[in-house]
Amino acid sequence: MKRCFPPSDANLVWLDETDSTNSLASRLVESWLAGGHGRLGDTIILASWQRVGRGRGDHRWQSPPGGAYVTWLGWVRREELVWLPLAAGVSVSESVETLHRPATIALEWPNDLLLAGKKVGGILCQARGSGDEAWVAVGFGVNVASSPTLPPGDAASVASLREVGFSGDVAEFSRQLAVVFAVRFRALVGHPEETRARWMSRTVHEIGQTIRVRSGGRIVEGRFGGLGADGSLVIEAGSQLVAVLSGEIIAAL
Repeated sequence: MKRCFPPSDANLVWLDETDSTNSLASRLVESWLAGGHGRLGDTIILASWQRVGRGRGDHRWQSPPGGAYVTWLGWVRREELVWLPLAAGVSVSESVETLHRPATIALEWPNDLLLAGKKVGGILCQARGSGDEAWVAVGFGVNVASSPTLPPGDAASVASLREVGFSGDVAEFSRQLAVVFAVRFRALVGHPEETRARWMSRTVHEIGQTIRVRSGGRIVEGRFGGLGADGSLVIEAGSQLVAVLSGEIIAAL
């Protein structure tokens, strides 16, 4: 087997199927800590398909065979948590492009991966712990050889790497993607300025573009002002600068 990159030091758990790689990661670390084994090293969980793919909030993401479903599990400093979704987006998109060069992946805040304007993947970050460090599960899914079937009336557009010429072995591509991601992501964590620069170079949002964001129970509309020093989305709403750490863009005008 040709190895394209130095191997990751992370453990690798590879399953034919699971309920959710993020849910499995949570159960794994809780069981490990309860057993008094100390800190679990960086671990990659990879599945060929998920029965209950998870998205942000209460959203569910279909995860049929033909996709790459990965969760990276590891420990990070608490001050690094706000940057993890952005670092994950950069790392996944760069890894996909490295392994399949015809693909050009763009990023939509906060966690969508786009191919030619269509959703080709998504990211879900979860954290738990107290003190100076927390364990995090960074999950992502990429449509490799197939796209999920959306319910009637769903306005979202989806894509897969097959649309840009992918015809290889999905399982081997997924394994390589998981390993390359783990190396890139661990190297990027802890470097907020580099994360911000690389994310901004990939985002579909243009400085000054009018966007509408739902965050909690409020709607904020204004001009996209980039990312703040804390990783927040900055919106110029009239004479005010509004920093949004979580939410979703519901319109880009």
